[in-house]
Amino acid sequence: IDKDVAEELGRRSGCRFEFSVKPRARIWVEIESGALMMTGSGIQTDKRDVFSWAVRYMAQKNYVLVKNELKANSADQFAADPNLLWGAVRSYKHGEQADAFLDGLRQKSRVVDESDLSNVFRIFAAPQRTSALLAPPPAYAKYVKEMGLDSRIRVVDWFAQDQPIPHSLIFSKKAFSGSEMKKWRAIVEQMRGDGTLRAIYKKYLGAEDADRMMQYPLK
Repeated sequence: IDKDVAEELGRRSGCRFEFSVKPRARIWVEIESGALMMTGSGIQTDKRDVFSWAVRYMAQKNYVLVKNELKANSADQFAADPNLLWGAVRSYKHGEQADAFLDGLRQKSRVVDESDLSNVFRIFAAPQRTSALLAPPPAYAKYVKEMGLDSRIRVVDWFAQDQPIPHSLIFSKKAFSGSEMKKWRAIVEQMRGDGTLRAIYKKYLGAEDADRMMQYPLK
């Protein structure tokens, strides 16, 4: 999805993009230093606003993936079993309720933190390791299929109070000025208005999830 979005940004702006895949924690360090100019699927925070510009372009809600053999049917039941471990990505924001729950598990050394979501899923797929994780539909659709987990897991919403989180295209302030950002924002808003963003989301996730991803407030 992000690659398709970036390619459309390139087509409309006349800019040429070079793509690379990096751990999320490293991406934020390089955005701050200016070594990396731009990234997708970033979550805006006050701390990150100091060194980056954020342009919203989708919203995603994180759902819980649990192994079928897991007897717990709620977050509270999971927390009550001291033998269960949760997999997560360092620096990810999942939602206020979900993050508070994970912070409680971390205090008890029950979260296995990894640098990226692919590692979280790899550990999750192994027997007798982590029993649950949080991920948005675009991510878990990819990894569940690739790792053959369809018949081994169920997807549940244990944090129903958490609303979908706006995701942004992130631009390093070391690379882009405020005046340049006005032009990028205009392009993204044009892509939203003419249906291009929804078409990209629908291509990979279907109409229902595409509509959900378009439900984000403009800043």
